[in-house]
Amino acid sequence: METATRAFQSSADQFSRSFGVSSQEGQDLAQQSRRNVEAITECSAILVRGFQEISREWLNLTQHRVQKNLEGVKALASCRSMQEVVAQTNLVRDNIQEMVEGGRQIAETSGKIAEA
Repeated sequence: METATRAFQSSADQFSRSFGVSSQEGQDLAQQSRRNVEAITECSAILVRGFQEISREWLNLTQHRVQKNLEGVKALASCRSMQEVVAQTNLVRDNIQEMVEGGRQIAETSGKIAEA
């Protein structure tokens, strides 16, 4: 950040000398450039945090779903009759419900990030 500010200050000074811009105008240009760099840096930090949060959320949802699927497959493997297999159809229903809930959670997280 400091390096970028110094570079903008140096560029503003050189611009001022080259085009006969007053010292105050050069300072104003340097200040505006500094504010622009700060705004870009802040936005970038927010986006990175948001990406990390959404990635973490997806990973947690995926891990949970894989665990549930493994449990469901074990339950199916232990079935001895067609009635027991039919009783295990809740695995598909649970997958669909968790996909919907996971999508809602990701959308909420994305909304919070956008508000930041």
